[in-house]
Amino acid sequence: MFKILISHYTLPEIRSFRTLIFEQVLPFLENHDVEVEWFIYMPDKIKPNSRENEKYKVLDFHDYDNAVDLVRDVKPDIIYAAAYPISPDIAIRLAGEHFKIPVVADVVNEVVMEGRLRKVIGANISGFLQNSVSTDTNENQKQFMRRGRFWIHKYLFLLRTQLAVKMSILKIIEDFFILFSAHFIWKKNNPKFAVDYHFVEGNLLFNSLIKMGYKKSSLILTGNPVYDKAFQKLTQFSPSPKNTKIRVLLLTHAMYEHGFWTRKQRDDLVKVLVTEISKHKDEMSLVVKIHPSSEILSDYEKLIQPIDSSIPIHQKGDIQEFINNSDVILAYSTSSGPIQALVLKKPIIMINQNLPGDIMLERDLVMRCTEPSKIISSIHKAISVNHTTDKKINDFVSDYMYKTDGLAYERMGKAIIEIIKKSKHQNSDFKNSLE
Repeated sequence: MFKILISHYTLPEIRSFRTLIFEQVLPFLENHDVEVEWFIYMPDKIKPNSRENEKYKVLDFHDYDNAVDLVRDVKPDIIYAAAYPISPDIAIRLAGEHFKIPVVADVVNEVVMEGRLRKVIGANISGFLQNSVSTDTNENQKQFMRRGRFWIHKYLFLLRTQLAVKMSILKIIEDFFILFSAHFIWKKNNPKFAVDYHFVEGNLLFNSLIKMGYKKSSLILTGNPVYDKAFQKLTQFSPSPKNTKIRVLLLTHAMYEHGFWTRKQRDDLVKVLVTEISKHKDEMSLVVKIHPSSEILSDYEKLIQPIDSSIPIHQKGDIQEFINNSDVILAYSTSSGPIQALVLKKPIIMINQNLPGDIMLERDLVMRCTEPSKIISSIHKAISVNHTTDKKINDFVSDYMYKTDGLAYERMGKAIIEIIKKSKHQNSDFKNSLE
């Protein structure tokens, strides 16, 4: 029996990007006697009932003074953490290095490009003062400078870890400035935060990481398990029968929560879209699917229900099923949802609010709508002329997702097992150091 420790910012039952990855990978690992424990860092202590899970153990950030204590307690064979400037993940990676435990991470393509960098920097600066955290799902959780205080709490966890591994004061100061500055020159993929092995989702990213300074030996090209179900369902796609309503799916994204939009921008956009589509209920229907972890359901209910209470609003559920049951997709920007819709060959309308550098727009894979009040004509145009060709999709897939065989989960699972076996062979007594 092997054990993997996964670090994450929200509970494993919440459908976030990492939990979606492991939703695919875990069955493969379990068949190979791999046990999973989740280390969760959230602003509030996890409620006892949220820790109860038949599949895996949930560990709370608030129960540990530092990552060294955590790793000594868990005794994992491998650690899965974010290779980004996030304090708890840096801490757990440091503890892994201390105990000679291999650390792995998923590395995904940057969808925020240079043209959007100023907005990202601004979001990080203003975010420190916000009274909520993007993973909050309850308005009652709002507190003065909640995000900033949580950042400090996370950093202190890292600091105590650095002291526990006897890092020099000069190195601690140096690392603080590297971490702090990363929020002002934000690039997710930065070799300063590299781990032992990185699971890479596409050829373009693989080559880009080598140019950035990542070790080629640390890069494992797997594709992304998040898209496996979409690839597996390619053959199931069928257009809506004629003489039925056009099924419109609005896939939202946490643009307000992450600081790209103001609340007013988000609210005004949603109101216009819902109002316009509701005027044409005889020919089209609307379903709204909001982000599973970073948006608040009640926000959308307050916006939409006064306009049309019959419109379904979902936060949970299988996104592929929502996409399969739709004829056209409305989205704010490139994210995993629109990418899955693209793979399923659905026409996509990007309601772009002056955010340059979107990869799907740049590759002419989606239709752009700059005037939400004209969304009806955009929907009709998208339905009648889906200009996204198989070649465009295939080129995009090759560059960004590697393969369409739906087996990324297997490649990642096999790599995890091989890394564990290699580590045990090279350092057969590394667990003894945890005693």
